[in-house]
Amino acid sequence: IDIETLAVELISEIRKDYKDLLEQRYKIQISDSEDAYDILCNIGKKRGMVIRGGEIDTERAAVMLIDEYRG
Repeated sequence: IDIETLAVELISEIRKDYKDLLEQRYKIQISDSEDAYDILCNIGKKRGMVIRGGEIDTERAAVMLIDEYRG
């Protein structure tokens, strides 16, 4: 499985029961209209994972998210 896909699925599962903790951990606001990929992008942006052109390095954000979850 692609690391970004895995991170998006993890966010989807965590969001169901622990939305507040996800918001607190990454200091983001999650709206009901956001999908899990948008949340991954917000996490990456908040953690400064921006690459050329202002794009979010979602792969790096996904790796960080998975590593933190494992920890």
